Amino acid sequence: MRDKNKVIEDLNKFIKSESSNCIVLGTDVQKKHLNVLKYLNDLGMKLKVLIRINAMNECEYLLGKFKTGVPKKVQNLTIYVDSMNVKSQNNTPRNFNCIVVYPIDSLKGISDPNISDILNYREAEKVFWVSNHDSYDYSYLKEICDISDVIEMDNDDESIHNRIVNNTNKVERENFNKLYVDNLSYYKIEEALNSKYNLGGIYTSSMGTELLPGQFGEFTFGGYKATKVFSIKVKEEKENGKYVLLAKIKS
Repeated sequence: MRDKNKVIEDLNKFIKSESSNCIVLGTDVQKKHLNVLKYLNDLGMKLKVLIRINAMNECEYLLGKFKTGVPKKVQNLTIYVDSMNVKSQNNTPRNFNCIVVYPIDSLKGISDPNISDILNYREAEKVFWVSNHDSYDYSYLKEICDISDVIEMDNDDESIHNRIVNNTNKVERENFNKLYVDNLSYYKIEEALNSKYNLGGIYTSSMGTELLPGQFGEFTFGGYKATKVFSIKVKEEKENGKYVLLAKIKS
């Protein structure tokens, strides 16, 4: 079990770091998102925060009454709420100090549009990806978001903590295939995908521009044998001098 002092220490480390994303796990079920908000409020700074929840009809139970696109001032925080339903995000501003995504249990894996929305469209200094139950292996999310900070918030009651741990079986989400390329040119990326997925030679793609380290998105590649849509993440760090592409067929 992690005590509260260790949790605060880990949160402080993340806030002061250059990392943009962290993942919050642990047995403090249905409270971790509130713990994050309390921590942010206790920083004593005026912060603009987005909370993305599973569905707006759960909002009053989780947070109180909110409408999408309408901010509510709660002590030091100006809070916006939307949901994982893409339509609810139309009135959500783009820029925030912090974003809290809860629960990540509801994300549908690598191709979930909420991941690309947070990473590619919203702009935030810090993003907290928060679980409810730790029912899934979130390795895929750590890969996409380049997460190195894992913050564990556990229930104070040791018997409850142990019961939750003993009754949790992690389900593995879909995983990426790892491809290695010498550079991030069109030719090298298409060559690697064609070799791995036997597309019969690629004659067109939707990449538009060469990919950059850290980039994540969905791209269509048309081959003479097949046309496929891929979720692709370019890792920030090279391995053995090569760029690493994490690829998964979406359709």
